Amino acid sequence: MKLLFYFINIALILSVLAWPYGILISTFMFSDPSITYTISHEILGYWIIFYPALVYIGSTRFFKKRNIEPILKLSGYTVISALGPIPFFILYLLNVH
Repeated sequence: MKLLFYFINIALILSVLAWPYGILISTFMFSDPSITYTISHEILGYWIIFYPALVYIGSTRFFKKRNIEPILKLSGYTVISALGPIPFFILYLLNVH
């Protein structure tokens, strides 16, 4: 099970490579005059900007404590890391017609 979480965290670290694309998308989220903006748009924009911090926090804790902590706590660190890329899936669902 620890090996599975290990590979999940590696994949999440690699997902940070999509961050420049997310920054580009988040700047254009607020430039369309035909869209009525809600608080959810702002939260999504800021979440995209700061999502590498979530991946960094969860993954570094996982890799530092993977030999010491029980599996339940390691899964919590993986969940923290997995919260980072969620805005990209939300953007994808919003843009699919």
